[in-house]
Amino acid sequence: MKFILRVKQGRYIQEENSDYILLSDKGLLPGTSFYLSDVKFTKQKGFGTFDIAGYWRRKYRGKQADVALVSFD
Repeated sequence: MKFILRVKQGRYIQEENSDYILLSDKGLLPGTSFYLSDVKFTKQKGFGTFDIAGYWRRKYRGKQADVALVSFD
């Protein structure tokens, strides 16, 4: 299953064998991206793990996107 969500960077994620951290702590800034596999996306019970790709488009033609895109697979 693939889906794309726009989420605020205040969402908690948990990588394998680590504590929960805020998505904003991954350092996603304009012009950067990241890919994480087998990540818990919420502290709520009943959800599995996802692969997460984050991308924030760089400034283009003088315009800057105000949000980043996060994709789940």
